[in-house]
Amino acid sequence: GTAEPLPVVRRVNELLRADRDPWGAADWWLGGNAWLRGVPADLVGTLPDDELVRAAAELVEGDG
Repeated sequence: GTAEPLPVVRRVNELLRADRDPWGAADWWLGGNAWLRGVPADLVGTLPDDELVRAAAELVEGDG
């Protein structure tokens, strides 16, 4: 196999603009998230993908 990221990871990273702010995206993935009640990276595969995407979208929409 290849080391391709999961589709949910790609989508969240797009929302978080990881290409422009890789440290900000890393902080989101590795930091505690009150809305998700956990660390997003630890929750991949345990929560529905759309919940992770919504949590990232909330952060982005709150910035704008």
